[in-house]
Amino acid sequence: MRYLRSWLIGLVLIFIQGINLSACEQPTEESVTRLYVATFNRAPDKAGLDYWLYRSFRGHPCLENIAQSFFDQPETKERYPNRLQTRDFVKAIYRNLFNRDPDPDGWDYWTQEIEKYEESGGSEGIPRDRMILAVINGAIAPTGNPTDAQVLTNKTKVGLSFVNAGLNDTEQAKAVMAGVTSNPATVQEAQKKIDHYREPGRCLAQMGRLANARVSIYKVNSNGRMEKIYTETTTPAAELEGIGYFRMPKDLEMSAYYVIQVSGGENWDVDNDGMIDPKPTPNRGVIRSIAKGFDIYQAMQDEYFRMTTISEVFYEKVAPILKYKGIQPNFDTLLDSMAKQIFDRSVIDPDREVSRIDVYRFDPVNDQKFLSRRYRASLDKTIETISNGMSIYGAFGGTYAGWSADANLSWGNNEGEDIAISKDGNTVYIANGYNGLSIIDVGNNKGWKEVDHFDKWMDKVVYFRTATANNLVVLASDGEKNQIVKLSKRDGDTHYAIDYTRESSEAQDIACDGQYIYIAKSNGLEIRSVWNFEKVSSIDTGTSNVKITVSGGYVYFSGIDKSWEQEITSVNVSKPDNPKIAGQISLPGSANELLVKSGKLYVAIAGVGVGVYDLSDPSTMPEISRMKLTGRVDHLAVSRDGKQLYVSGFYGGIRFIDINDPASPKLVEKVFIPVGFPQAMAMDKDNRTLYVAPHEGLLLAIDRLDHKNPGSLGSLDNIAGGKDLDLSKDGKTIYIIGSGDNNPKVVSVDVSDPFHPGVLSESSNAAAHGLLSQSGNYLYLNDGGIYKIEFRSTLTQTGMVEGIAGWNDASAIGTTVYLATSNGIKVLEAGDPYNPYLATVYNDTEYVRSIDAKNGIVYAGANSKLILLNANWNQNCTYLSDIKLEGNYGSVTVSSIVVDPKDQRTLVLSYSNGAYLFDISSVSCGNPPILLKRIKEVSGTAMELGSDGHTVYLSAGEGAILMSDLNESDPQIRPVMFGGGDIAAFKLSSDDSLLYSTGYDQALKIFDISLFRALP
Repeated sequence: MRYLRSWLIGLVLIFIQGINLSACEQPTEESVTRLYVATFNRAPDKAGLDYWLYRSFRGHPCLENIAQSFFDQPETKERYPNRLQTRDFVKAIYRNLFNRDPDPDGWDYWTQEIEKYEESGGSEGIPRDRMILAVINGAIAPTGNPTDAQVLTNKTKVGLSFVNAGLNDTEQAKAVMAGVTSNPATVQEAQKKIDHYREPGRCLAQMGRLANARVSIYKVNSNGRMEKIYTETTTPAAELEGIGYFRMPKDLEMSAYYVIQVSGGENWDVDNDGMIDPKPTPNRGVIRSIAKGFDIYQAMQDEYFRMTTISEVFYEKVAPILKYKGIQPNFDTLLDSMAKQIFDRSVIDPDREVSRIDVYRFDPVNDQKFLSRRYRASLDKTIETISNGMSIYGAFGGTYAGWSADANLSWGNNEGEDIAISKDGNTVYIANGYNGLSIIDVGNNKGWKEVDHFDKWMDKVVYFRTATANNLVVLASDGEKNQIVKLSKRDGDTHYAIDYTRESSEAQDIACDGQYIYIAKSNGLEIRSVWNFEKVSSIDTGTSNVKITVSGGYVYFSGIDKSWEQEITSVNVSKPDNPKIAGQISLPGSANELLVKSGKLYVAIAGVGVGVYDLSDPSTMPEISRMKLTGRVDHLAVSRDGKQLYVSGFYGGIRFIDINDPASPKLVEKVFIPVGFPQAMAMDKDNRTLYVAPHEGLLLAIDRLDHKNPGSLGSLDNIAGGKDLDLSKDGKTIYIIGSGDNNPKVVSVDVSDPFHPGVLSESSNAAAHGLLSQSGNYLYLNDGGIYKIEFRSTLTQTGMVEGIAGWNDASAIGTTVYLATSNGIKVLEAGDPYNPYLATVYNDTEYVRSIDAKNGIVYAGANSKLILLNANWNQNCTYLSDIKLEGNYGSVTVSSIVVDPKDQRTLVLSYSNGAYLFDISSVSCGNPPILLKRIKEVSGTAMELGSDGHTVYLSAGEGAILMSDLNESDPQIRPVMFGGGDIAAFKLSSDDSLLYSTGYDQALKIFDISLFRALP
């Protein structure tokens, strides 16, 4: 008790002596360090201590002013919020300083004095900052408790040692202070931590060199979830060689995978020339990598584990797979395959095979020569792109602003019927059909978040802002009748609330101008006030209306008149209580969406494309232009400057259309959507971000200035388009058949570098289709010949068979080739390529277009019929069975057949009547296959079976590649790629990562589909 009384008296005396506000104690490293310990329970960071000692208060600081200013810092406010009780504050200070609670008398005294000061407005009592100084002074006074003095002395030593090591990481500052007591051994333990933090790391943030960047390390579990386990700051230095280093935690698991992220900081070598820049460039972006613990240690042991722009490219290639499928078996093989797409040669040893380790060892100053040409040419642009916080793939041909795991948001199996954006651009509203309304916060840089959800069926959402609230008008349904719902969120509110609901059973669509709601109904137009939903007026337009928009005092809506003609009607609503029809025009098809911009009406017309109409005279609305677009046209959006129109549709991706001259719109680009089918779209206020709500429940953001298909690799631009192609067994040569119309050729192409395919040879040959032999040494062409392949490119005819020229498709079992022809199924025996012969013909009255032979059975597609034959053509019961194919549009013309022998299924694709899935497990003589499912939504021209034996890839309109897993109980078709142009035929690489296509518009295009195959 003797220490308590003398200490309390000493505290009061010392504090009273210093209560004069004009007094100024000169701060020292020790006194400010003690303030850090007392207030923050950590060591000071060097930058912070230097600031308070030498740069604060114009270079003339007082310890009292510093203590007071500590309470203005965010760290203090977070640690001691206003709601914290005074007694708890006093307790926290004592624990920070002495690792104990206050004694009862001291606790009561300081609590009373602080509360007296705060209640009196400062005229009485003691403020918190002066209380801290008094407690510190009491501890080091001769009358203080020696144990407390020793604890504070030890903590001060540790804090100063941390500063002298030049360290700035606040998490490390907390870590070194934890566990320091009066025992000198605890100071030694803290010093070991400091020495560890001070050691040069074996990891390097090299974009060119990042100083003071934040390093976060995450452990990845099997389902792709990440847990942060470690933080660090990259080293600053006066010389370039000392900049950018950081450490890994010492307890990494050898078999576990980790994501390493480096963000912020300053770049001291922007141009990667190995010389320090005169001044740093702020880094606003992020570079990441993914690696196994063993690989990290290997890279550090050999040299350094490097974080570079290439590691970010590598990570973004893997991120979608990681997100949707997690850590899969053979994940290392996947990482190696991604690395091989980036490097031409190994960084470690040019003679060894490229692997993921090359990514971790890549030095952008010295190793650029090992990159493939594509990445080498784009490296400088990529650094600039990342430094500015932009999407990495933009530097390599484009990607999505919402491509990373943080920027894709999935909220269920939603419909994406309509989309709107708040005035400030921070909130996206999505009407999801039967899955309700989703309200998404997109203003958070850390990731998007669904902040509100309403469960009614919602098909249309309109946003408008008033002085004090954000407002939504929604077309909804209770399951039986349509309703118009108004929701609002007043400034300061957390969630949206429903203001009004009005039944409107005949409502088809809505529009709103912030004052009135315009409702397209089956019998005309109805107008209601947005404030009380009271009906203002209505008008019978003579049409059953479907889609509606409002602009400039006029409402425009599409509908069907009594003669079932499609029309656009304009209504003058400048006097909402007295609307008047202004004009009506006919449409060539039904309107799926209307959009007004700059005095022009853009209409998505089913079966046609986009119509553009002049609204300078709403009574006539003359057509300016009509742009034909193949595939579905469901939704429209337009850039804020009115220069680009965006058209979306099922299987159609998004078409970018230049409308600088509305009289002559031009298709600029077809953009692939990696997940789902694009539905509603809306342009953000930045006139750059296009938000898309696909059918499959994701919100995507597309950078409209940087949007090309990231999967597109190389192409041949100077060779005429082909009709068929095949790929050599080693994956290095493509044979394009039927290149050119007047003088068709077979073109041999070297594709060992998929970014830069090169023509090996061209040989004139009147063939439109071809098939490589199973040995890969011969090419069967539909001119009736067999050709030996020499030196990958030279074709030498070895045999010619009469009666088979012009065949449509071919499949082989061994050296027996089954041909689909216009007069039946023909069997070619080519065991001796110099003496081939026609063995037999089946169904010579049938026009057979497609064929596949597997496991002793031949599957052939004729008109509206699937035929099954015994592949052993000389056996009894050669003709097994056939089954009729029922279609909606006349006879069913089969375009392609694939057989999955493992799962005993076959898929038959038609040009216009969808696809047919059959169970072939019980096929035998007279026993036909069983139809499991007809997939009406998809038609196309070609199919290929993946390397797993049950994933099928098929080409649809607009250059789309779709896929389905035939071993699923209910196989679903989903997109894999869009924007491949007119695809006549395609082949897959042996690992299904690359797709080679030919078509009438281009001889060869090569796509990387490894990313998109993993997406749901």
